[in-house]
Amino acid sequence: MTIFDRIKNQFRKTLRHLWLSVWSILEIPVAFILELLPPTRLAFWFKDNFLGLWDRIIAINWIQNAISKAVFRRFGSATPPRPHQATMADSY
Repeated sequence: MTIFDRIKNQFRKTLRHLWLSVWSILEIPVAFILELLPPTRLAFWFKDNFLGLWDRIIAINWIQNAISKAVFRRFGSATPPRPHQATMADSY
C-alpha cells in the first residue's frame, strides 16, 4: 500500500467520523421536525422557499437516487399487491 493510499484511507475515516459526529448532533432535532411535519410537506415548503438551492441539491445524483428510493419504498407498498392473473384468488 502506497503512502497516497494510506493518506486517502485515513482521510476517508476522518471524514466518516466527522459526518457521524455531525449527524449525532442533528439527529434529534431532525427527528423532532419530521415528527411534527410530514416529509412531503417539509420538502414542498423547502422547494417553494429556496428554489435555487433546491435545484442545486436535486442535481446531485446520489440525492436523486436516495429520494427515488424513499418514494418507492413509501408508496410502492401503499396498496396490497394484486394476485397473479392466472390465479383464482380474486377477480380483476
